[in-house]
Amino acid sequence: MATIVTRSGKGSALTFAEGDANFTNLNTDKLENVSEDTTPQLGGDLDVNGNIIVSVSGGDIDIEPDTSGNINLTSDTGGVNISTLKSYDEALKTDNSTTGTISLDHEAAPLHYIVQTGALTISGLTTPTAGANVTLILNNSGGSYTITFDEANSTFYAVDGVDPTLTGFDMFNILCLDDTTDAEVYIVTGVGSISAIT
Repeated sequence: MATIVTRSGKGSALTFAEGDANFTNLNTDKLENVSEDTTPQLGGDLDVNGNIIVSVSGGDIDIEPDTSGNINLTSDTGGVNISTLKSYDEALKTDNSTTGTISLDHEAAPLHYIVQTGALTISGLTTPTAGANVTLILNNSGGSYTITFDEANSTFYAVDGVDPTLTGFDMFNILCLDDTTDAEVYIVTGVGSISAIT
């Protein structure tokens, strides 16, 4: 006659059947998927074994250090090949055909593209924030238009006091130094025919 001995404890069952010499350990605490552990921790370095870390449904992959921690890219061989990063793309805000007075929205994107169809006046940033900057790319749509800066509530600093006349494609960057209400201070640097700001 076979003797069956069973011992059970939290999360597991240990069974021995004498007749057929069968020994079984059933561990019911075993994880089938990492997602079952809501706070997983590594006990050592993560070896991807030639695979990649990939998201699903076009989702982002976020790496976020705690408090003052940094994200460091290191290599045992002494170098990091950043050319393997797939894209350095910046968000681009397109304002389409534009003339008149506009404010640049740095929260929407750091790059703005405008097809300029007439004289243009820049009044600063929609939401002034010290340290915020916007690069504006202008397509003058074959015309020759002026661009001025409204200093009613803001101050713009550049090379001299002559408003530039723009042709073709031009680009400049506006950097907010002081976000004091109705007294913003900006530094403007330009590329192409932009050489001065009043």
